[in-house]
Amino acid sequence: MATATAAPEELTATIDQRIIAATAKVRNIEQRIAEAAEELAGLRTEYSGACTRLAGGANGAGDDVERYRAKMLKVEAKISGLRQLLAIPKGELDRFTRERAELAAREEEARQAEAIAEETEFIANKIEAD
Repeated sequence: MATATAAPEELTATIDQRIIAATAKVRNIEQRIAEAAEELAGLRTEYSGACTRLAGGANGAGDDVERYRAKMLKVEAKISGLRQLLAIPKGELDRFTRERAELAAREEEARQAEAIAEETEFIANKIEAD
């Protein structure tokens, strides 16, 4: 973990690495959610077909309806769990992004303070020379 005494470049590199890792986690979980959503869409189509067959009086359609309903509930629970899991790396990503912005702001502030000090010294030297 980066410490307060680490050089700004080291802190920036560490934070950037954390941002990259958190982004990869977010993308991985989002991909898994998308895949589960596709699976759910397919199951809904099958469920709808089973309901149509049941309404038409087809033998065994009731079992199909229940089977697809159970599968849909399982996939919906999986999606819900993945969405909850997604909150963790998204929170990390937000935190690391804020840290990176704060570090960049501190670096810019330090550069401006140095420029002001140099300008002040230049003016003081100019006054002394005159």
